[in-house]
Amino acid sequence: MEKALKQEFFDGDQFWRREGKTARLNPVKSIRAFCLQCVAGQRKEVELCPSVDTCPLWPFRFGTNPFHTKVFSEETKEKHRRHLQSMRNSRDNKDKV
Repeated sequence: MEKALKQEFFDGDQFWRREGKTARLNPVKSIRAFCLQCVAGQRKEVELCPSVDTCPLWPFRFGTNPFHTKVFSEETKEKHRRHLQSMRNSRDNKDKV
């Protein structure tokens, strides 16, 4: 039976400990862990969190940075378009058979 993760704090940093091994979380993942702790581990309650105006961590509660956006080059965008088109074509061919 796998032991549950144990959350610990050292000098303000957050760590997870399992079976004697310690892993440090990045700041955004630490915020997610804090939010889970705040709502007694209920993932659905993190999603439904009503502390929009009172908690400065609210935008980060899902463990991602909502202000970080990826910028793709035109070459990468074209590559993604071709891949998506090939996936659609293969799906359409399966539907016809």
